[in-house]
Amino acid sequence: GINAEYGEEMQVFLSPGFDGALVWDEEVIKNLRLNFRLIGILMGNETATSTNVPILFSPFQVSLGVERGWFELLPGRPRNSKSETGPEKIEWTFPFTPDEKMKYRVFTDLYDKGFFVSSGSKFGVHFLAYPGDPGFYHAQFMVVVKELLDTISPLELVGYSRLAMSVNKDLVLATVVDFQVRYLTIEWRGVT
Repeated sequence: GINAEYGEEMQVFLSPGFDGALVWDEEVIKNLRLNFRLIGILMGNETATSTNVPILFSPFQVSLGVERGWFELLPGRPRNSKSETGPEKIEWTFPFTPDEKMKYRVFTDLYDKGFFVSSGSKFGVHFLAYPGDPGFYHAQFMVVVKELLDTISPLELVGYSRLAMSVNKDLVLATVVDFQVRYLTIEWRGVT
């Protein structure tokens, strides 16, 4: 269930699927957004009067919820009938690879700094960091995660920088050194 820090504990059903996990309960979705800064991607239909579920949460968001004791991962969808034993919990193994672990470290560091963090795939980056709820704020940062010794070509750097400038965001390169996240913010200044 969800840690009772923000009210009574709620049972959370997450269904592994796609690239992350699905949450089916609208009240849980609202609580995750308002109290835990976790936002997902609508997989159902949105109407003027309500949001239809499910909402897809990224593997990074699910890992954060599992690690901090907010999520109890259960298979499938919630059931109306209660069985005596209940469904067995799911063992969550993400992040697994060194690359996933580095990106997860950056994700949690941004989250712990107070940002709402979502996928940046629509901009070709790893994460978008918002200073507040994305329903009210635009992303402030486009975040690219790189190994410390990875190279980035000048053309790639110019491309990221110009894209960030054109959508009014700052480009941030992030890496992990000795378990500490390091950031480099790049601002594009056109010469006139």
